[in-house]
Amino acid sequence: MSFTTQLRNSLVLVLGCCAFGSSVVWGQFHNGLDMGFGQQRVQYRTFDWQFLSGDPFELYFYQGGRDLAEFGMNALAMDLPDVESTFQRRLAGPVEVLVFNKHADFRQSNIGIDGSDASNIGGSTLIYGKKLFAWYDGDHQSFRLQLRQGLHRILLRQYIFGDDWKEVIKNSQLFQLPPWMEEGMVAALSGPINGLDQAKLDDLTRRGLIPQLQVLDGEERRIAAEAVWRFVLETFGRQAALDVLSGFKAGRTLDAGFRRIGMDLEGLLSAAQAHYAIEQAITRDSSIENGVLSEAFTTQERSAHMGALPHRGRRKYAHRNFSTSADGQWTAWVTDERGQVRVWWSDGARKRCIAKVDHKLTRIVDDTYPVLAWHPSLPVLAHIHEEKGRVFLTISDAASGESTENELFRIEKVIDLDWSPDGRRIAFSGVRAGITDLYVYNTLAGSQVPLWEDGWDDLNPDWMPDGRSLLFSSNRPGENDADDNPAVPLNRPRDLWLYDLDAQTIERITDTPDEDEVRPIALDVATMAYQLSGQPNTIHMAKRDSAILRVDTAIHYRYFTRKAPWFYVGGSIAELKLLEARNGWEAVTIEQGRPRWKRGDLPEAPMKAAMREVGADVIPSAQKPWDYLPEDNLSLLPGQVDYRNYTFESERALGSPDLDRGGAPPDGVSPMAAANLPRVPTPLPYRKNYALDQLLSQVDNSFATSFYQPFTGASGSFPGLSGLLKIGVSDLFEDFKWIGGIRLAGSLQNSTFVVSHKNLERKVDREWIIERQGNEGVSSDLGALTRTHTHAVHYRRTIPFSETMSLRAQFTYRLDRVSLLATDPFNASRDDLYMQGIGGTLSWVFDDSRELSLNIRNGTRAKAWVETLAPPDGEGGMLMVAGFDARRYVPLFRRITLCMRAAGNTSFGERGLLHYLGGVHESLLTAVDGAMPIPKGNFAYQTAATPMRGFVRNVRNGTSFAVANAEIRIPVFATLSPRKSLTPFMEHFQAVGFFDIGSAWTGQDPYSDENSFNSTTVDLYPVSVNVDNNREPIIWDFGFGLRSQVLGYFVRADWGWGIDDGLLLDRVFQLSLTTDF
Repeated sequence: MSFTTQLRNSLVLVLGCCAFGSSVVWGQFHNGLDMGFGQQRVQYRTFDWQFLSGDPFELYFYQGGRDLAEFGMNALAMDLPDVESTFQRRLAGPVEVLVFNKHADFRQSNIGIDGSDASNIGGSTLIYGKKLFAWYDGDHQSFRLQLRQGLHRILLRQYIFGDDWKEVIKNSQLFQLPPWMEEGMVAALSGPINGLDQAKLDDLTRRGLIPQLQVLDGEERRIAAEAVWRFVLETFGRQAALDVLSGFKAGRTLDAGFRRIGMDLEGLLSAAQAHYAIEQAITRDSSIENGVLSEAFTTQERSAHMGALPHRGRRKYAHRNFSTSADGQWTAWVTDERGQVRVWWSDGARKRCIAKVDHKLTRIVDDTYPVLAWHPSLPVLAHIHEEKGRVFLTISDAASGESTENELFRIEKVIDLDWSPDGRRIAFSGVRAGITDLYVYNTLAGSQVPLWEDGWDDLNPDWMPDGRSLLFSSNRPGENDADDNPAVPLNRPRDLWLYDLDAQTIERITDTPDEDEVRPIALDVATMAYQLSGQPNTIHMAKRDSAILRVDTAIHYRYFTRKAPWFYVGGSIAELKLLEARNGWEAVTIEQGRPRWKRGDLPEAPMKAAMREVGADVIPSAQKPWDYLPEDNLSLLPGQVDYRNYTFESERALGSPDLDRGGAPPDGVSPMAAANLPRVPTPLPYRKNYALDQLLSQVDNSFATSFYQPFTGASGSFPGLSGLLKIGVSDLFEDFKWIGGIRLAGSLQNSTFVVSHKNLERKVDREWIIERQGNEGVSSDLGALTRTHTHAVHYRRTIPFSETMSLRAQFTYRLDRVSLLATDPFNASRDDLYMQGIGGTLSWVFDDSRELSLNIRNGTRAKAWVETLAPPDGEGGMLMVAGFDARRYVPLFRRITLCMRAAGNTSFGERGLLHYLGGVHESLLTAVDGAMPIPKGNFAYQTAATPMRGFVRNVRNGTSFAVANAEIRIPVFATLSPRKSLTPFMEHFQAVGFFDIGSAWTGQDPYSDENSFNSTTVDLYPVSVNVDNNREPIIWDFGFGLRSQVLGYFVRADWGWGIDDGLLLDRVFQLSLTTDF
């Protein structure tokens, strides 16, 4: 088969698919290649927002979030002085804090979606507001950390960009702070690194990737950035953060900033790599020396797969929640790929995916679910997942493959779960109305009951072997919860507790104010294992014990707990736990960026002499905790002081509101701090108000409208350079957006005006757009100079199927008025021409792509549509259009990306649409192939079909077109010099090699007799001769290009060589102000 025949068949196949495909936004080919794509949030419920106001904060909450809002108000008030001291400036308020009851509710919000996908980036300014958000994941300390991170982020941006919108507009053009700088600094300043991130950091250190921070992506970039900033703070102190920022503002480069602490960026990255390598080398030895009695040794490890599992742990997956059945025959685990969660299980020979939730997206991932637990005696797995804001418990039988699913009503989130020994009940830690308590689910009745309801975080339930008690971890202060106020943020770590289901009593097992004890596991009625937060490599053991206190007429016992480290597992531990059968352990380590699943035998328990006695005694509630302590009601003699309840004079003078209500200051919070907490105000209803959030001011070379241009000829497909100004405002929750824009092209008569309003509050999005465009030019049909004014009104509705897929419908009214300018008496006497149209567009959209950096993207974007436009009175012609555009971005190495695109569009009807093939979008060089004649027909509209970089505009034309493009994008300096401090020009400098193929035609396909390109009619009176041109209608080109960011604009330069009818044409140079497809 010849190459020409292959091209012909391929292109015809592409055109045949033009009614299918996928993508997003309303661009179609109204404006050449500039077709927007995007994703949407899906709303499943409505929120009745209220807010608490206390200078400088306004905390917004909805149903069930009052307690969280009060906690957040107090946490922000306590953390604000420390954050302000770091940046040595006062926080400019008011700061709007949005509190979500759970992550699933946050995912329904429209916060952070700007709705833009413009290819011209010049002059775009995002107005950073004084807004932060946080959601509750079952742990108040984690919730407080989110708020603290938000405070650091706002003050960091205020330090760099200012706190007034006019300052932001000016400074955003001067300073371009890399995202990793903000991510790393905020995380390092806000709190300690967590255990999972520490394991990943250890692996990054072993791989030597910290110096390559600037070319890392996703989690690796976030962790490496945090590590670099922790090194800076530990080495040079917290003042170094401000020193670096001030140097960055003065010199506008990263090197200028880091030289304030004595090194450039390359030296800093190398020093951080060396620091963590040395720290990693001594961690294991120091852990054993500090009391770890035994080191466990691994078994059942195969190099071919992920440990003993037939599963390859790819770097693109995050693995978690490994769990082995009680008989040791089955293992279940969870994978997470950019938010798409799968639950797997395996019997060691094969694996199977039993659940898949959500889509692959760039988003903040909730890593607290799915939660897994095996039945104590059967190969039955219970797993929790969330869908559309609801929580479901699924019980799957590995033997039969059957599953049953039940919704957990009135439960917002499940953190942990555990089967009872008899397999009839499941205990879980659940969240409801911002409170985390323990619940027991009856598998036969299919319902759950709370064991209690209070404000403390009760986590990690585990059944005792007798099935009558539950062991759990909690930050509660004692048996009498009234002693503390849960709304006051505590620094109290979690201890181990025991709940007796029959007696309905809670007993404290440990009382260790300097240790945070989590994930307890009951070994027998008196022995339990647990871990310490921040020590993922070590399992500890605790034993309940007693001793004779004294003997008089009876024997008096003292009850206490002994504890000690039990064993240590080496490596970068992401997860470590005991097996369900309590006869071994399993762990997941991170090695070369991939997870490794390991199992091992339990070592001997620590000797009694090596275990230390800790904490408060566990004594029946009817008996005093300590027999030898003085009575509670003391009769004080003159001059004596009750030291247990003493209050200093300064504290009395302050008059703490919490103390006035009769409560004592909580543990971990001083009386002075408690006194300074603001009184919680009365909630007020939210009232909609708008704020400026986006400003665009740029030089542009494209039409700023969303309709096809009136037919004026090929030269009219270039709008010419003009000034484009857009202003956007939105409400607090970004549910309602107003955008106004004007495109100035020499005079108001030739300008474009656009006003739009979006309503994203409900599941179905709504939008109104009003457009007006003026244009002067020579009409080839009328043979005169004309001025055309086009007015259009669009009403759009978007029905989302998911965050990546939607169906979109649009109703359009269009009015074109053509005025003949009075260049002569004849034209002055002619009436204006009017052409009306009413129609609609139906589009199917898909987009799961993510932007890694400017002009570098991964994933798939696609769109297919049909549209029609007809006169309202039924007289005149109709236009019908069908088309598609599909794009795929494949990473090759680091950020080197292979990009592929296939697109096509076809029109039919009396009102013709003519496509001009060739050139590039937003070209600064307006060359047109004037030798290509316009086909015969009644054309009302026109558009450009790009890119064909080896040709100029109008190398082919017709009522249909199809193109396919492929290119490799190589960020040159970012790939070759990842350790260097790069300017925006160097960071985004890319070399591109490309290949384009396509055609435009009239008729059924490029080779049909109806295509006017294939023949020429010669009129030789009195006869006409039809001559077969015998030319190949399909053209293709190849070449290379360079692009980068210059003065805020993305500038492309391309050198292409076209192949037309088998002949290699001269080189064509293209220059444009736009990103690639």
